[in-house]
Amino acid sequence: MAQLGWLGCISILLFCTFGALYAATLLADCYRFPDPVTGKRSYSCMEAVKAYLGGTIYKLRGWTIYLNLATIGVGFTITTAKSMIAIQKSNCHRKNGGDDPCKFSNIRYIPHVIGFGIVEIFSSQLPNFQKHSWLPKLAAIMSFGYTFLGIGLSMTKIISGK
Repeated sequence: MAQLGWLGCISILLFCTFGALYAATLLADCYRFPDPVTGKRSYSCMEAVKAYLGGTIYKLRGWTIYLNLATIGVGFTITTAKSMIAIQKSNCHRKNGGDDPCKFSNIRYIPHVIGFGIVEIFSSQLPNFQKHSWLPKLAAIMSFGYTFLGIGLSMTKIISGK
């Protein structure tokens, strides 16, 4: 995104935002079938696809949804492991000075990937995980926290003139 510059980056972000808004609007319109007010409720995306498209398409769509979820899970796991290695590099630079290369091999990712995978497995076994009201609040607080932390660090760099 940084390589796109201000105009390209903002354009891509807006495009993705409006695409997500459009998809959410379509999904909300499919909540009840066949009538949007009195029709039978669809409590999941799969139920809505089955109501509107039926048999074969329903199964095909199911496989694409599960494949998408699996690839997103793998992506998050790899990104988390890379973030953990970045924290270790930061700690190394702080201990040894900024001139130390602090190189880590790809083998160093494996324990982090396994550790995060174990945490994911245990988290997925929590009963009624979707009904915890504190979870979305925690996610929102963390998101805003990361945002303000990034803004603060960026402003520190800008003010220091580096």
